Amino acid sequence: MEHNGNRKKIDLYFDGELNREEEILLFSTLASDQDSREYFKEMNKIKVAINDSMVDFPEELEEKIYKNIGRTDSLRSFSFFPGRSFSFIAAAAIIFFILLSFFFWKETTYYKTRFETTMTEINRQNQMLQVLLNSIPAAEVKARAVNNFKIN
Repeated sequence: MEHNGNRKKIDLYFDGELNREEEILLFSTLASDQDSREYFKEMNKIKVAINDSMVDFPEELEEKIYKNIGRTDSLRSFSFFPGRSFSFIAAAAIIFFILLSFFFWKETTYYKTRFETTMTEINRQNQMLQVLLNSIPAAEVKARAVNNFKIN
């Protein structure tokens, strides 16, 4: 038998999933296979260590659990707002945020109107400057030749 097959059977044995006939076959192969026997010893050490580290479940705790099964009145639900006050607080918060949104909407429309008025005034003043600049008579530039050089 190969080592992987033996290891799988050893794992099944320690999981309690190996039937009686397969256990007999496993122990007969362990007698002749040194590697499988070492693996079995290691797995047995692990099982013993786990069993030694197990802590028993306290019976008092188990009784308390059985007593409280089905009793919901002993369980308190934690809430910042007991009863229906949460609904009223949530509704008040919603109304507050709606009013706040309306206020900010009104303010933005006011500033938008002021911005549009200002832009109209700036455009009007720009046109006025263009008219003034175009009404100024053109400047005449006369060139005068000054010849200080003498040709010999």
